[in-house]
Amino acid sequence: MTEKLHMLRLILFTALLCLLGACGQKSQVTKTEFVIAGISGAATDTVNGALMITAYNPGTKQIVRKKMGASAQDLTLPNGLWYFSALYWDQSALEGAILRCGLAKEDLNGSEISINLSLTQDDCKNEDFNNSNFLDASNLQQIKVNQCNVFGALADSCALAPGSAQSFEIVFRSFDLSPLDTPALDPLAGEIKSACVDTAGLGEIESDTLLPSGSTNAPIPFLIRTFADPNCTGSSTTFNFKAGLLSVDSATTRIHDFQASAPDVTRILVINSVTPQAPLLDYAGATGTSGTVGVAMSVAPTILNANGAPITNCDISPSLPLGLSIN
Repeated sequence: MTEKLHMLRLILFTALLCLLGACGQKSQVTKTEFVIAGISGAATDTVNGALMITAYNPGTKQIVRKKMGASAQDLTLPNGLWYFSALYWDQSALEGAILRCGLAKEDLNGSEISINLSLTQDDCKNEDFNNSNFLDASNLQQIKVNQCNVFGALADSCALAPGSAQSFEIVFRSFDLSPLDTPALDPLAGEIKSACVDTAGLGEIESDTLLPSGSTNAPIPFLIRTFADPNCTGSSTTFNFKAGLLSVDSATTRIHDFQASAPDVTRILVINSVTPQAPLLDYAGATGTSGTVGVAMSVAPTILNANGAPITNCDISPSLPLGLSIN
């Protein structure tokens, strides 16, 4: 009996040690609550405004970004040093909206925490949010979107070589926890986007959307979505700028801080190559002089549109009468 009692005590003691050991282990993740403590000079109006919050770990290069509603936002994040940022446009139509920003950093260790962010206009211009190259005096630079047939020299706009896009929008998407280079979209959280802008065939179009460059600790990814037709309809092409205005140039995207202008502007360039249409010649109603028999007669077409393509050969419709030819 004594031996059984001793064994029972040993089992209970071992179980207690295991329990205490489990309780002593810290969680590998932290539940984090975002709270917008205040927005300088504006009410926290997430119905008529647009608020995006981001958590970024520069060590692991993981990002979470959510379009935020009126209530606090909870995120569960792996432990480590995280930077928490927020962008708030004071109207849902981003063009002409006042932008306010806020940033905080926390070393998460498994204990629940609340991140209180206060947003101001001046914070959008400090080094946490905006590289000094993207300031004009003390203001965020104006954005000019260029849709190009081909890229010219670095400083060139696409005003003389417009692409085929007839409209575009600037989009900020929500992400689940994922690498910055391959973000996992969160369609349920939604996206914030500018109003549709028609290009009217122009290669360079001014945008009134305020956009800071972001930094290595607070990236601001966005995309340009172009459309084949006006009013953001028809087939679309998406151009991702994963590091925001600090993105590295690619074969189809380019960011250029154009300092030669006044005011200083930021050009966002994308390639929407024009597919040349076949040249069109129409001789309906054309007249000419008969001239001498056996000598070719010169007749000018009533419509001649090369559509930017070289004319190398032609077809005749309808067929010419027997004995006549064009060369």
